[in-house]
Amino acid sequence: MALARLLAPLLALSLAACEEGKQLAVFQVQIIDATGELPVDEGQLTVTVAQNGQTLDCDDGPCTSEIRDGDFMLDLPLMSFEAMTEIRLEIDGDGERWIGATPPFQPYGEGFDEYPVVRAVVGRPASCEVLELDGPVSGDPPALDPPRSRAAAVVRRNLVLLAGGEQLDGDADDHVTNFDQLLFDTVPWQTWNDPVEIGAARGLALSEDVSLVVGDRASFLFERSATSAARPKEIDLHAGAGYASAVVSLGRNGGAVIGGRESDGITWLSAQGAADATSDRLAVARTAPAAALLDGGILVVGGHSAGEAGAEWVPLPGDGRALPDLALPDASGGVLFPSPDGSAALWIGYEEGGVTSAETVIVRCDGGACAAEAGPEWTRARSSFAPVITAEGTLWLLGGAEDAGAWVDLVRWEGGAPRIDDGPDLPGPTADAVAFEHEAGVVTVAGGKGRGEIVMCFPRALDPL
Repeated sequence: MALARLLAPLLALSLAACEEGKQLAVFQVQIIDATGELPVDEGQLTVTVAQNGQTLDCDDGPCTSEIRDGDFMLDLPLMSFEAMTEIRLEIDGDGERWIGATPPFQPYGEGFDEYPVVRAVVGRPASCEVLELDGPVSGDPPALDPPRSRAAAVVRRNLVLLAGGEQLDGDADDHVTNFDQLLFDTVPWQTWNDPVEIGAARGLALSEDVSLVVGDRASFLFERSATSAARPKEIDLHAGAGYASAVVSLGRNGGAVIGGRESDGITWLSAQGAADATSDRLAVARTAPAAALLDGGILVVGGHSAGEAGAEWVPLPGDGRALPDLALPDASGGVLFPSPDGSAALWIGYEEGGVTSAETVIVRCDGGACAAEAGPEWTRARSSFAPVITAEGTLWLLGGAEDAGAWVDLVRWEGGAPRIDDGPDLPGPTADAVAFEHEAGVVTVAGGKGRGEIVMCFPRALDPL
């Protein structure tokens, strides 16, 4: 495999001398596209480096280099090999523009002793491309093997756990795949001696070291330790918990699993994975509700039976309190997309009578007192899309069923109102995939019904550091 030109960190010897007693390996950054090649022969490269949130300059300015005949030379400034490091890249050349970013990583202590390289993948703005580059560990392009849909994704910086799902014939899957976003490689993770079917699943990072996978057949905590990547521990959640539950991150306070299959259960989980599945309940049983953390509590909508309250407010922690005055449709599923200030949420992609609605609803809350209003029309409404909300607050709705399977929509809050725009099309129809943010607004899509490939989608512009 042809490699792109390498970037070497500046002052590596000085850093090693300053950190006495530690042997620090120099790491390299490869700039490549989705095929594993440097995408241009002539142009200009601009690199932005930040450590612990502080942007570093090259000679009192941006780090830039001319690319000539596919060759360039550039040193990256680093303060430390132990600081959390992020890299943004832009290439202008051959009449086109390319952008990319790395997830946060620690140059010393993230496995660079074995593979001292970072692979920074760039792509055209507003595009989606299949990753066809060969992985340095597996020797093959990264993929879910076997192909599967409705898997759980849990992100820990550069490592993504892809667990469970459903095979094309609908059988529950028990495979766990480890996707490294610095090497761009996937390795099957043999996590138990006797296969345990996880099935369709949802995932949540409770902390840097504890990942939660909520499956239809079984649920697990994957705990990272100093001596191993992760070890699974089956966990008991409330009755009915599974793919039909809503999973909500509470930040540093852990997370919550809400509802499920005709379930009024709530399971609160600490950042260490301790679970309490007995104390608090929803006001009504809900199948496939949508939920979001707002200012002061969790808003839960949908999944109810006709005649019951369409929404409720759940304090942190506490029992759900019905909101019977909200005029909401008798619907289930979809995404509840919170506004940046946590005062409102958009309910989009819900199903009424088995059909995805083009109507959306905005729910505004103040201390648990909520009111509903009509939201913007989702003109390309479809089922089986994969949702992901980026750190900067963009909701991607990726793929879908049948003819709509390559569509992508982008939803953003502008002031107090949400806006829906067309995004870049996927390379091919993709239903019931799993999606997660790579970094800086770049989104990764894995698997789908009968599919195993991994796709990267690039925004029109990278989110700022």
